[in-house]
Amino acid sequence: MARTSDTRTLTRETAAILAAEGRAPHTLTVDQIYEVIRQGSRTTINDELKRWKAERIQADALASTLPPAIAESMRALWAAAVDQGMQQFAVERDTLTEAREAALASWREQGELLAQMQAQQDTLTEQVTALRAALEKAQHARADVEAARAVAAAEAMTLRDTLDRERHDRAQDRAEAHGRLEAVHATHQAALTEQAQAFRDELNRATERLQHSEAQMLKQIDDARVIQRRAETHLTKVQEQNTGLRTELAELRQRTRRDQQELAAAQHTLTALRSRLVETEALAAARERALITQTAQAEAAQRVIGTLEAALQRPRRGRPQPSAS
Repeated sequence: MARTSDTRTLTRETAAILAAEGRAPHTLTVDQIYEVIRQGSRTTINDELKRWKAERIQADALASTLPPAIAESMRALWAAAVDQGMQQFAVERDTLTEAREAALASWREQGELLAQMQAQQDTLTEQVTALRAALEKAQHARADVEAARAVAAAEAMTLRDTLDRERHDRAQDRAEAHGRLEAVHATHQAALTEQAQAFRDELNRATERLQHSEAQMLKQIDDARVIQRRAETHLTKVQEQNTGLRTELAELRQRTRRDQQELAAAQHTLTALRSRLVETEALAAARERALITQTAQAEAAQRVIGTLEAALQRPRRGRPQPSAS
């Protein structure tokens, strides 16, 4: 945050610069000053601007009472003083800004370093805790291993004694088994000899049966060849018959197509005849209706004629006969 003294100094310097650029001092506003310095409160700027304007009015009033050359010299001296003050202030401000940035950077680095050290300390603390827990587990495991080792040693002694007894028993069993194996081997050898002789006899009999079967098979093959030749001859005859049947079938199909064509023509003629018959029947019906109408008209005319004749005959009957003179 900018200090009040900096804001007041910047307000005076900015007002002097704007006045030196040709703006009238009494026309300067707080917004114009704030737009240049971009810091401080508008109240502070307004107070300092009012003081500067009052001092400037006094200086202008004093300069109006002095000779023009002295007044101009005073203005030039004032402008030079303002420029020098601005330059000095800019240098000091840059120096302070750099120092502030360096201090902030150092503070950030120290903060990051402190955070890293804190993280390392937390990590080391966790590692120490984990190592302590692992050490306790290792101690418990060591005690368990020692106890298990003692138990294993006792079991090993027991197993060694048991193994010695088993070896002695196995040696006796092996000797007995070897004797039994020799006896079984002799028995099996005799049985194998008998089985080999029986196998040879069976092989001879099987060979004889195979030879007999081969002779029968050759005879069956010859018979099959004869049957095959007969079948081929019969097949040739059947194929010839099939060819004849195909020829007859083709002719029959041609006849069928001709019959179908004739049937279609007959159906067409029949359809035409039916149409004519329908027309004739319709014409006959129309003529019959006309005849009925004419008959009815004739009967009506006959009745009219009868009525007229009756009407003509009635006056003749009622007329008096002329007297003879």
